[in-house]
Amino acid sequence: MSELPVLLRRLKELENEYENAYDWYEDIINSPIYKVGITYQTVTPESSEAGDFEDTGWEEEYEEASIYDIERKIREYGINQNDGNWWSSASPVHNKEYFEEMEEKYHNLHIKHLDDSPLSKEEYEFFNNKISPKKTSMNEKFEVSEYIITVKHDEGKKKIQTSASSEDVAKKKIMSAEGCPESAIISIKKV
Repeated sequence: MSELPVLLRRLKELENEYENAYDWYEDIINSPIYKVGITYQTVTPESSEAGDFEDTGWEEEYEEASIYDIERKIREYGINQNDGNWWSSASPVHNKEYFEEMEEKYHNLHIKHLDDSPLSKEEYEFFNNKISPKKTSMNEKFEVSEYIITVKHDEGKKKIQTSASSEDVAKKKIMSAEGCPESAIISIKKV
């Protein structure tokens, strides 16, 4: 029993307390058995040029949370990728600052137990599957690859790394971002 994650142990404890499976399920997903915190990073054109963040910090400091609360935060903050020790948003928040000032704000989701201990391997996989579901054969066609594109500028050559679903999409992204014609692209290398 000790190797089962906290969630499964709690399910076993509650199993005999309920006559109705729905009440049992509702109790377990609404019971605060984790702590969750949300951090952010803000990137502006100036900070990007300097290779740094404009601002970082806590959007929401750690607070008790149920599985339901965690699922809500995943949706609310656009959390959709695994960054190793936490999960994050791959796309910036599309708010007023994004459109008017080109300020990109990204969020990270941090989860731990109420006693501050880390998640078990099983719990980590459970949340990882909530955030990044396994691929199905239908969406495997849309895998994203990394590309390094060499662009000729007035000041010389510049190498830019980007991710895209194809070489053509990567080329179009760079042409749009750099404001350059296709003839300025010297080479494209898939990483």
